[in-house]
Amino acid sequence: MSPDPARLDLNRHAKLRVVTAGSSATPSDAMGNPEPFFSFKEVISRTTECAQRFGYETVVYDLGGLGMGCEFEVDNQQFKERGHFDLVAPERVGKSPFKPELLMKSMREAPIFTVWLDGDALLVDPIDEVVGDYDLGVTIRHPFETQGPNWERNAAATGYINAGVVFINPSTKMNTFLADWSRLSYEGGGSDQWGLNQMLSLSEVPQAWSTREINGLRCKFFPAEIYNFYYFKVLESPPPKRLVSMPKPKILHFKGGARHHYQTYGARPVQCLDSTRG
Repeated sequence: MSPDPARLDLNRHAKLRVVTAGSSATPSDAMGNPEPFFSFKEVISRTTECAQRFGYETVVYDLGGLGMGCEFEVDNQQFKERGHFDLVAPERVGKSPFKPELLMKSMREAPIFTVWLDGDALLVDPIDEVVGDYDLGVTIRHPFETQGPNWERNAAATGYINAGVVFINPSTKMNTFLADWSRLSYEGGGSDQWGLNQMLSLSEVPQAWSTREINGLRCKFFPAEIYNFYYFKVLESPPPKRLVSMPKPKILHFKGGARHHYQTYGARPVQCLDSTRG
């Protein structure tokens, strides 16, 4: 059988697999406003290069015109035309309800520890240490995000977890979880973020590095400032103490509204970020 064209590096001895996806469509911010200055393909290409250098297997899905990886058709005309689904909060649109399906698809052939990265997330350092004895790993927001009028308006869709980076330890119960996450994401207007937060139903921001059992799954909570860094604004002003004291980020996420920072922090991200830390 010929290898899956999505697998740019089919490494049977890999510690983990990195799965990502993107298209040639013009990216949009949280409200669906276009951000034509950003390229998913450039970020995904750099992530796959880094992943392969670190010894990770890489799987890429082409959601339309990406020109690399395996084609995956999103059967939604609005997504094809605008790159997003419905409005799920006053200032948030659904974008990736197909994410759980891609994770399940990538794990069918060889179920090894899998890391999902959004197409606008850039891997810059090895993350071997995330592999562990748990079922699901997610990145939690810094507490300063969960306050103020913007949070109050969009909390239901935003949640305490950002779904741009997810860690999966394959198992039968995780397949069930992913199927339920997929269903909820479509039911929630196309928001994988809403769906994931609904599945975990957190009432507060968990302690970073902690693990708890939720619906029969061992869930581990990782700090977004290391594994899903999108706090570029705080680099321009004195950041909260926790951000100053944490190690440098290993995954940078140029999500909607933060993509213009790629021009500054995408070219030499580690050096730029290190310069802000004592």
